[in-house]
Amino acid sequence: MVLPGFVNTELTAGTSGTKGFRNAEPTEIADAIVGLVAHPKARVRITKAAGAMVVSQKFWPRAVAEGLNRKLGGDHVFTDGVDVEKRSAYEARARGEE
Repeated sequence: MVLPGFVNTELTAGTSGTKGFRNAEPTEIADAIVGLVAHPKARVRITKAAGAMVVSQKFWPRAVAEGLNRKLGGDHVFTDGVDVEKRSAYEARARGEE
């Protein structure tokens, strides 16, 4: 199973992502899938930094994990500071207006 964070695709176009973490590239996801075919394992997290954050959060009190997520902007990536122009193609396609 490939577990990506935010990926640089139309879905995330115009968003800033989570502070301190880079978005994965589609090629990284493809490479991870190929790697799983060659060497199966339960999970591959893309990117390693985001994966480490997610894994470690299960050891934190919920309020701390949620607070950190808010501080890093993870709870409002798609609502605040979105560049509407950069998202227009995705939004039109999602509405079926292609």
